[in-house]
Amino acid sequence: MIDPLRVELKALAEDLRVHGIPLIVGGGYGLLLRTDLIRQSGSRMLIPDIPTARSTEDLDIFLKAEVISDPTKTEPIREALDRRGYEPIVKHFQFQREIDYMGRSRRVRVDFLAAPVPEELEQKVRADRVRVRPRDSKGLRAHVTPEALTVEESLVPVDIGEGGESLIIYLPHPFSYLLLKLHALRDRVHDESTEYGRHHAFDLYTTLATMTEEEWVESMRIKERHKDSAHVLEAQRIANDLFADATALGVLRLREHVRSIGYDLDQEQLIYFVESLQELMA
Repeated sequence: MIDPLRVELKALAEDLRVHGIPLIVGGGYGLLLRTDLIRQSGSRMLIPDIPTARSTEDLDIFLKAEVISDPTKTEPIREALDRRGYEPIVKHFQFQREIDYMGRSRRVRVDFLAAPVPEELEQKVRADRVRVRPRDSKGLRAHVTPEALTVEESLVPVDIGEGGESLIIYLPHPFSYLLLKLHALRDRVHDESTEYGRHHAFDLYTTLATMTEEEWVESMRIKERHKDSAHVLEAQRIANDLFADATALGVLRLREHVRSIGYDLDQEQLIYFVESLQELMA
């Protein structure tokens, strides 16, 4: 079956390859790609029996600091979006287009995000608490995501090319996913309008479940490098609060989500997930 998000991602990656612009795919679609990658690789996962990653209509694309600070990189991205018929729904950093999928109209949205730029690049950007863009260009911005501080570290390459032609995009390391999703769940766990962040609790489970032994060791190293960061410390606090044990609120949200998709979450695996998250974020 044709995957419309993969078609759109492949088209953008092909357009931008000639400019040397890497795409880092996060969010729900990034986790779907990650789940497929791990299953196909045959690597040993922490929790082998996992449900299929949730569906999504969005492409969350993180831009490296070297990209969002350089107009010769951001302008080709905006031009590629314009050629594909994307229209801004939030000016300059959230775009959408209608596509025909299986005879029905479907919306595809592309959101651009970035971690705060390092000090050595601050003079090359205009940034506030919400947006960042190159100082000399206005056509594309990224949403500033402070908890994405590790998003450029230990990236996972994924080949989405076809017909023997390689086309590489990247996924954040699982530790980066955990930081992002813990903060996202914190912000939505009491919000009925976002279904109490249940899908973020599920994403946390999926991320940890698909982690390999090598990625577990790498996660410990990344955490050690950033152990004094406010956002890592906050992620630890969130994990201690929402996943303190099998009765905590984050676990309740996870149970609610898997019940809604008809997945029977094994109690032993659930306890192992909680204990592993506590150990990793300790």
